[in-house]
Amino acid sequence: MRNFYFILFLILISSCSTPYQKSGLTGGYKEYVLGDSTFKVTARGNAFTSLEKVQNIVLVRSAELCSKYDDVVEVISSNSRFKTNLYSTPSQPVTTYGSNQTSTVYYGGSTGTVSKPRAEIVFKCREYSELNTNEDELEKSSDYGVKYFSAKKVLQYIKPTLE
Repeated sequence: MRNFYFILFLILISSCSTPYQKSGLTGGYKEYVLGDSTFKVTARGNAFTSLEKVQNIVLVRSAELCSKYDDVVEVISSNSRFKTNLYSTPSQPVTTYGSNQTSTVYYGGSTGTVSKPRAEIVFKCREYSELNTNEDELEKSSDYGVKYFSAKKVLQYIKPTLE
């Protein structure tokens, strides 16, 4: 009976996607200070979380950290992937006893995979003055959205999708 409650508990805690939160049982983000205004943010989701949502979690957290420094996130490196685990369930024998013979049939037993998204970003918080630009000029740049992005815009447009 304890196994039933344990399995029910696992189903209940994993039945929804990862919320925007510090890393916990159902996933979330972790942050690391690498230097003066340089950070690394990693996020992991559960099997019900999309890769896009985990990517948005690292973007929002990086924007929150940089909003203290003045609005520009300079991406040094980023990475997204799935961690895939293989699982199998055992088969169950059912034995039938007859008057002259006995037969055993095996039911169930399966193999499957569970994929959990992961994302990370290493970045430096910058001020527009450090880059010799302003918000409008940066948004017109070919590096905008690739190497640089506005922390204010991420918090304005992407953060609400995580709440």
